Amino acid sequence: AALDLQVFQTKSSPLMIPPAAVIAAGREDVGRSCTSICASADRDCFPADLFFLNNCLALQKFSMCGRCEASAGSDQPAVVAPRRGRRISGGSCLFNTDFVQHPLSCDAAHSDTRRLCACRRPLEVPEPAVNSSQATEAPVPDVAKKAPRPRPLSPEAVAATAEAVGWKPGVRAEAWHKIPLAAFASQKEHHATKELSILVLAPGDSVVALRASLASLKQTSGFSSSQVLVSLGCCGQEVEQAKMTLDTEFAELSLMVQEAAAPGAGARGSRGSRVMAHSARDSWHFRDAMESALAGRFNSSRSVLLLEEGTLLSPDALGYFAQLELLLHEDPTLWCISAWNDAGLAPYVTDLTALLRTDWHPGGSAFMLRSSEFLQELLPQWPEADWPKFLRQAQVRKGRQCVMPEVSRCHPYGPPASLDDAMLQRREKSFFEMHQLPVLWNQESSEVDLGDVRRMLASSYEKLLIHDWPGDEGLALSKPIESVRALMAVDTGNHRLVVDDTVGNWPKAAAFLRLWPAMEPMIRASFRGSLRLRWRGGVLHVILSSSPLLKSAGLAFQQGFNGRDFPRTQPEIRAPAVSVIVGKLGESCIETCANQQISQRCHDADLFFLNGCATIRSHLGLEACSECMASGMGQEQPSVVLLTSDLSLGRAANSKPAAEDNEMLKGEPGPSVGTCLWSANLATPPSCRASHQQMARLCPCRASVSDAAVDEHATFLVRNRSIQREMMPRGQLDASLPSQRCGALFGNRLAADCEADGLWCCSSGMWCGRSNQHCKSPDDDCFDGASSSKFCGGGWTLRLPKFGLRSVADR
Repeated sequence: AALDLQVFQTKSSPLMIPPAAVIAAGREDVGRSCTSICASADRDCFPADLFFLNNCLALQKFSMCGRCEASAGSDQPAVVAPRRGRRISGGSCLFNTDFVQHPLSCDAAHSDTRRLCACRRPLEVPEPAVNSSQATEAPVPDVAKKAPRPRPLSPEAVAATAEAVGWKPGVRAEAWHKIPLAAFASQKEHHATKELSILVLAPGDSVVALRASLASLKQTSGFSSSQVLVSLGCCGQEVEQAKMTLDTEFAELSLMVQEAAAPGAGARGSRGSRVMAHSARDSWHFRDAMESALAGRFNSSRSVLLLEEGTLLSPDALGYFAQLELLLHEDPTLWCISAWNDAGLAPYVTDLTALLRTDWHPGGSAFMLRSSEFLQELLPQWPEADWPKFLRQAQVRKGRQCVMPEVSRCHPYGPPASLDDAMLQRREKSFFEMHQLPVLWNQESSEVDLGDVRRMLASSYEKLLIHDWPGDEGLALSKPIESVRALMAVDTGNHRLVVDDTVGNWPKAAAFLRLWPAMEPMIRASFRGSLRLRWRGGVLHVILSSSPLLKSAGLAFQQGFNGRDFPRTQPEIRAPAVSVIVGKLGESCIETCANQQISQRCHDADLFFLNGCATIRSHLGLEACSECMASGMGQEQPSVVLLTSDLSLGRAANSKPAAEDNEMLKGEPGPSVGTCLWSANLATPPSCRASHQQMARLCPCRASVSDAAVDEHATFLVRNRSIQREMMPRGQLDASLPSQRCGALFGNRLAADCEADGLWCCSSGMWCGRSNQHCKSPDDDCFDGASSSKFCGGGWTLRLPKFGLRSVADR
């Protein structure tokens, strides 16, 4: 008999239970993920199963629900069960309704919920059939039973797997510009490097950083040891080690050791902070080093190039300064030449020949200033501490400006050395990861012709910026952005974004654009209240509503956008010359980019803007990641797992042995095929050189500006370590760390003796322990104390929501 179709209209959908054990987390499981809960039962969790539990019917069947509510979160379906001390009512069941922003995940967890999980027995891959007549019985050793060898797969099988999970190798997003932009010169003309006077300021905080700075200086085009004077601070163990390093490795460089001096009482700070003490030391060192150098070795130098310890120089850096040095003495409105662009994030820059003027003084890294200006004007009023802030004061700057490159010619070697100061919290320690690591700097070309640099004179620059920028990219020709959300869809053209300069609006705009949020007292790298940025295939002028440039450009008044107009979701951005390419299994991004038909290079800074779940899915499709997980180990992200530990192509000849695995994690289930990974640990950031035998990478490939061949030794050894499924402190152990140390300044790793003593929390001073001082931080409290599965304490800078930190790509 035919079925009455009205039955389907009157009956509710049936409860469909996946062929798995449904586990409702108990009270002791608050804050645990389904991955962890299933692993406790020797089972696996698969996100697809969670869809059939993500409804009130399932929640009410398996959990005690006071009520059932629609919500949004990857940790759902779940029951609210707040921790002690939290003012949240419990007993409500939540199911997820936003799968785009919050896809269902086995690995997600929330500190105030208990999850409803579907746990399957591990999926078995059937063995190939064997002809019984040809098979022979052979005893199987016990060792082989305990540790079966990975079963080999053919390259064809791996290719089929990659295509099935949406990671077929090839281009996923074409560059807007296939060849490098060079609006002002050919980039091929040779410029003889004139003699420069280079003063290296080395307080002696880090021998490693000093060695890296001097090594990069020696490799610059046109380097001569006769140009360099190294001023070494005094005294202490690090300074003595630095002096020994200079004597043995850089003997050709002239060395000047400064006598110690006590900072004034006003510089020590009300609480005797070591931060202020170091600031006072550095201010004194700068003053005395410059005064001594100009009275002696550089007494006939009309300008001096300052290089701070821990600053790496581009191959063309000396040529860059040599071409611009004459501007300092021709234009009195200029008072420095900087090699650093604070707004030079990788997506916003591309042209090595482009230069910009800025009201902002770099206050460090590498910059050039006039000798006479320092001796006659700055020296008599030099501050006891915080000299960069002093140079940015209006009464000191007097309206003068600096010249900086679009693409930076220097980069910090790493974050500042640890001062073990309790006043330094996670936010201060992570600014390096957010605003400096993603800055692109020239690492390719050793000679760059900047063209006619007289365009940077005050009388010419404003006309260039407003009317004459090549390619019709002047401010006067820009089109207004009608709404911030409309900017999300802009790929080409010349546009302007006007921001209301009322207090509180710029931080919201800066967060949207991933720029520095503070105005100190102006926007970093800005010129008269404006920033000129690349925007995908076009240009974006970001300008404050009070900027005089709007009037000079003859633009009609436009009400600036306020903070409420900027959405929390940031746009997906990449530079005009960057293509997004999926690499082959086990291939580094250096290899992936070099293997393209047109010569391309991978730059580490570009990786930060692909390193996030939303960005990965925007390029590959929502179905490309069965799961998307944060990773705390390795530098081969963003990537996808194409092989599991029981399937392999055989160990590569240059792969590292599995002995590098963390012993505590052996035997734990890894992520399944099709799982996407992004790096949550920017203390050891993603690298173009890294690869993994079980993964394929998502790579940003930028049009090459150099004909030089890629370094054959530029790729890491292929990694073959176990892939951690869930981030936890016990997965961050590192036996090479000093005793009792942990956290951001140690790669977000944990010393082995911390694990041995159960000291899982990491304090703001980067020491492990279990006390309240170790486990608490301004961002997160661990009410239950130290735990091997929870990151507690202010020393961790992992980009996790509980810390208020997200990936640079998705934040």
